[in-house]
Amino acid sequence: MEETLVRFNPHWKKKIEVEGYLREEYLEKILEKLNGKEILFLTGMRRIGKTTLIKQTISDLINEKKVPPRKILFLSGDNLVFSDKTIFEIIDAYRKINEIKNDETFYLFIDEVNYLKDFNQQLKNLYDSWNLKILCSSSNASYLNDKKAFLTGRTTTIEVYPLSYAEFLKFRGLKVPKHDASLNRKYFEEYLKHGGIPQYVIKQDPQYLTDVVNSIIEKDIILHYKIRDEGTIKELFKLLCSRVGKPTSYNKLSKILNAKFETVRKYLTYFEKTYLFFSCERFSKSRNESMTSPRKFYVIDTGLKNIVSHFEKDSSFENLVFINLLKNRKPFENVNYYLKNGIEIDFITKQYLIEAKYGDSKLTEKQSQLFNKIKRKNKQIIKSYKDLEKLGNN
Repeated sequence: MEETLVRFNPHWKKKIEVEGYLREEYLEKILEKLNGKEILFLTGMRRIGKTTLIKQTISDLINEKKVPPRKILFLSGDNLVFSDKTIFEIIDAYRKINEIKNDETFYLFIDEVNYLKDFNQQLKNLYDSWNLKILCSSSNASYLNDKKAFLTGRTTTIEVYPLSYAEFLKFRGLKVPKHDASLNRKYFEEYLKHGGIPQYVIKQDPQYLTDVVNSIIEKDIILHYKIRDEGTIKELFKLLCSRVGKPTSYNKLSKILNAKFETVRKYLTYFEKTYLFFSCERFSKSRNESMTSPRKFYVIDTGLKNIVSHFEKDSSFENLVFINLLKNRKPFENVNYYLKNGIEIDFITKQYLIEAKYGDSKLTEKQSQLFNKIKRKNKQIIKSYKDLEKLGNN
């Protein structure tokens, strides 16, 4: 195990360089939260860049904050070497290697912590007993469901999303003059089509996105939940991609797939737990009406949608607006759609009323009347990347 720890922590032996492009928005949040006592969790879809963010954090701590390299321990929970080890046994080995005393503070970074047995209870004991700075990541929300409430009141979470348009340009090495609107529109439509999965934006290899989807469905869902009907869950993924933004009931999906109602609902739950899809309920003062009405589904990244369904600018743009609302919402705030007398407005939250109309598209007369009638502090028609940037800054 000691040999593996040394391999995972090259910063103990030599100076390390920053890996990949910096995502300052997340790096600043991480460094700020690490100043607190709480255990910090990074969550988000596989391949979204959580591991890179952890390594960039380590680099910043060493090079900018001047934290001694020996006081930073990084490990990957899914490595077989650690599969039968407790976190305490791993820490003991680390202390031995770096001669860390029991009363010394150090940083503990665990990537994919969910692979370690009883990690919730172990982290609770570490939190209560030692003065550590702990950052963990997970690609599956169900693993973080602390059923015995070991970590209640002891954690804070940062959700990692795909690249923004500004980050997309940065990762592609593109610079657009402010006055060149036509070039900006060209690049933005490339962003709509290809999405913001970091390595795909850099490599531009379509097979990479296919591999990402297959990895999540096969490893995090089929294997984890012991699913036998692989065909139905893969077809459900494709079906949801083709129906982004369209109100859809569980019954309709089950009929199309010729599958049981409960099976479809269960599979949709797995998609949400692995951050592949998010559901958007109908807004209603009646909770019963919200739950029984058709839902709209949106994929985490438009690139994943467009590798299995026909690229449509309008639906991809609406998907992107939803993800931005989700990313910038306040704690416990829902993003719903509004429907009255057959007239729909795309999104409504406690503070926003939003209609996504890409480019030259306009509201119908009835939509406009309903839009003006609904009371909200911020009412916007989102038509371009500039509108999206303003949405994130409000």
